[in-house]
Amino acid sequence: MNLKNLVNPKIKNIRFDETIKISWLKYYDLRALVPVKDIIQFNKSKSIDAVENCFLRGTNFNYTLYEKENNKPLTSIDFKGTGNRFSEDGEYIEFKPVNEFVDMERPFELKLKAAKEFRYPYLIITIDGEGEIDKKTHMQIVNAIIENFLAKNDFETEANELYSEDIKFIDKFKPFEIKKYIIDYIIIPLEKNISKKHDNFNNIVSIHERKLINKGMDIRSAEINIPKIIDFNSKIPKKDLFGPGKCKKQAEIGSICELNISNNKIVQTVLIKNTVYPASLKLAENIAKYLAIKKYFIRSIKI
Repeated sequence: MNLKNLVNPKIKNIRFDETIKISWLKYYDLRALVPVKDIIQFNKSKSIDAVENCFLRGTNFNYTLYEKENNKPLTSIDFKGTGNRFSEDGEYIEFKPVNEFVDMERPFELKLKAAKEFRYPYLIITIDGEGEIDKKTHMQIVNAIIENFLAKNDFETEANELYSEDIKFIDKFKPFEIKKYIIDYIIIPLEKNISKKHDNFNNIVSIHERKLINKGMDIRSAEINIPKIIDFNSKIPKKDLFGPGKCKKQAEIGSICELNISNNKIVQTVLIKNTVYPASLKLAENIAKYLAIKKYFIRSIKI
C-alpha cells in the first residue's frame, strides 16, 4: 500500500465537543480536508491515467484519521451531498459545490478507484432526509464511523495474533472442528471485548431507542436492497483470515429507519460505500436510527 505520511501544518486537528465521549483521542488525530495527493502516491498507480491524476490532485477527503505516533493515515471519510462540514482550520461551516454544473459523482468515483487500487480504507456516507445536521450530531456520526473502523482494525490484529499462537495446536483438528474453535474461542470473545472499547455510539442509540419504545412508539429499520453489494473474495489466505483478504472491489450497504409518531412518519436512509473492509450494516442502521430519533426530538420541541 503506497501511502504518504505528509502532514500539512496548516491543517489543524478537529476538536470534538467535550460532552461527546471519545475513546480514541489519546492515540489518534482527526484532520479535515486533507488533500488526496498527501496520502496516495498516484505516480505509482497502474490504473489512473494522466487526466485522472491531474483531477485527483485538486481533491481532498472530508476527514482523515491519523496515528499520533507516526502520522500514518489510517482511513478517510467523505460525506456525499451538501450540508455542514469541518474546514481545515476546524470551523463547522456549510459546504456547497463550487460549480453546480460540475459532475459531482466524478470526485467520489476517482477517489474510490485510487483507494481500491492502493488498498486504502475509504468510506463515503450518503445521508438522505430533510433538515440540517447540527454540529454535535455530525460529530457523533463521525465518531461512530471511526469507532467502527477501529473495532474492525483491532479485531483483525488481535484475531490473527491469537490464531498464530494456536495454529500448531488446532492444525491437527478436522476442518469443522477448526471452524468451531475459531468461532468459540477467538471470534466471539474478541467481539465482546472490542465492542466494549468502541461501542459508545451503539449504547447512545440503544438508550434513546428504549425511551421511544417505552412511550409506545414504533421504530423499525431494514436493510436497503442495493444491487451493487459486492461479495468480498472468499479465497482469503491464512495470514489474512480475519481481515479484508484480497478484496479488489468496494462494498456498498444501506439501512432505512422508519419512526412512526401518531399519524406522522420520520423516514431516514443512510448508505455506506467503502473499500478494503466490508461495509457495516449495523453502522448504517445506527446512524439512520440516531438521525430519525434526533428529528423526533426536534419536532417535539417545536410542537
